[in-house]
Amino acid sequence: MKKYDTDIINIIKQDKETKNMEFSDRDVMEIYSYIIQRDSKNYPPGYRLILRKTPYIHKVLVPEISNIEFYSAKINTLNTGSFIVTASIDEFYLTNEYRNKAILAAKDIISNYKDAKTGLLLTGNLRTGKTYLLSAIAIELAKLGYSVLFLFMSDLVRVMKDAIGLGNVENYVNLLKNCDALFLDDLGCENMSEWFRDEIFYPVLHHRSNLGKPVFISTNCTQEELLKNFAGEGNKNSRGKAARIQTRINELTKRYQIDS
Repeated sequence: MKKYDTDIINIIKQDKETKNMEFSDRDVMEIYSYIIQRDSKNYPPGYRLILRKTPYIHKVLVPEISNIEFYSAKINTLNTGSFIVTASIDEFYLTNEYRNKAILAAKDIISNYKDAKTGLLLTGNLRTGKTYLLSAIAIELAKLGYSVLFLFMSDLVRVMKDAIGLGNVENYVNLLKNCDALFLDDLGCENMSEWFRDEIFYPVLHHRSNLGKPVFISTNCTQEELLKNFAGEGNKNSRGKAARIQTRINELTKRYQIDS
């Protein structure tokens, strides 16, 4: 071998990652190139360089998993939509006093979650960042090790209906009742049947209210519209049940308007 090849081989054999590798002469320059590129970090941000040994020795770039995406993967959504996996509490736009108050309340809850008894009810029009802020809070709580359930209300109704045939209703209800942090996104958009209201939704809120387990909710609806949705087309008894649900929501959350 040429002298410079001997020097290169010495570098390879002294490197912590490659010193015990088995390689042939044709692999020398590929391994050496990997070491130089790895140590100089001469590759695009958001990626990491790795050396693969099969089916032959070669270097490849793979996407780097961000902390946000790592903790997002720990959040249970029951395969419902709307959770924003890249949401960040530091990137929520502060454009008016309403949004400022909401983000301050969110940060305070996150910092003191061990003692928190109430979550947030975020209200406002479409596309004002309610789901984004809820997602960001959920990620921060997951970072702290809390069990988080983040559910899109329309999908949740479907999931619970499907669970009847599978015999999983009680398991899902227990998840809703006992997770450390429950997020209900877009409340009021769902078609809330009497069965879902009386057997699922109210018992969950009642249980969490009794135990002081916070709930986080977003909605485009006014309080009156929510009451109408909870009552459906029912009688006076249904309106009474709707009012009890609203009472539980008021006990479990603090209301903040989110405007664009």
